[in-house]
Amino acid sequence: MSPSRHEPRSTPELRCPACGDLVPTTPLPAGDWTYVVCPRCASAWLHPLPDIDPATLYDAPYFEGGVDGGYDDYVADAELHRRNAAERLARLQQRLGGGGSGFRLLDVGCAHGYLLDEAAAADWDVTGVEVSAHARAAAQERGHHVVASLDDMPHHADYDAVGFFQVLEHLADPGHALSAAASRLRRGGVLMVETWDRTSRTATLFRGGWQQINPPTVVHLFSKVGLRRLLLRDAFTRVEVHRTSKLVSLGLVTSVVAHRLGPLEGPARRVLERPSFARRAVRYPLDDLVTATAIRS
Repeated sequence: MSPSRHEPRSTPELRCPACGDLVPTTPLPAGDWTYVVCPRCASAWLHPLPDIDPATLYDAPYFEGGVDGGYDDYVADAELHRRNAAERLARLQQRLGGGGSGFRLLDVGCAHGYLLDEAAAADWDVTGVEVSAHARAAAQERGHHVVASLDDMPHHADYDAVGFFQVLEHLADPGHALSAAASRLRRGGVLMVETWDRTSRTATLFRGGWQQINPPTVVHLFSKVGLRRLLLRDAFTRVEVHRTSKLVSLGLVTSVVAHRLGPLEGPARRVLERPSFARRAVRYPLDDLVTATAIRS
């Protein structure tokens, strides 16, 4: 059950999951939920954390119905996901020193496995982690080895690259996930995190209407400073955080608009019924998407 709607009067002293500082937090109400904001790094997180099994949050409706910040039709955008996966793989290859085969990739939050497909086609050895039974089954049907949790992985530091693409913000304990990833990444290996920047101009402009404010599925709203400090707290060095880009479908954009602006839901849904429009890919134009890269020390 969701906590009852209320506005906290106090500012409890909490330890920021991003920067690690113990700070008096500021509430950021979000409907029936509340994020709290760290005054040091400007990251925010849901408090209290959702007492919900993640496997139930990311069931089929998340990928097919656009609920809780999900996708209006994930499979229908397969070609778009493949193009994004190819770009992400190219960034990983560049950080590993260029092209070549034989690299080992661990993709955390692999969804239906499109990045696994692209990497396997480039002769990489690939493994996925995916909490959603619905998405995990889709990746396994295409022959990939995918487990439900990082804790199900053997503790061998033999991966060349670990990816968290659009997933770290959904995890209750991102620090634990990064530590688990670090223990499976060889020294000199590359960690890559794609997420959203709460301190971007876009997030600042939209404030409470920012598209990433989607409790309970989105637990963390990182800032670039907080994300960098989170990575540096673990076994990572040479951390860089840059604005990045990806392709999105007009259907997804329309679904987000419909969710945020209730009166437009009817017209937006009619647009979504036109596949020639809804599945068209466009380059995401705003400044709130970022990619962090780090090297395992």
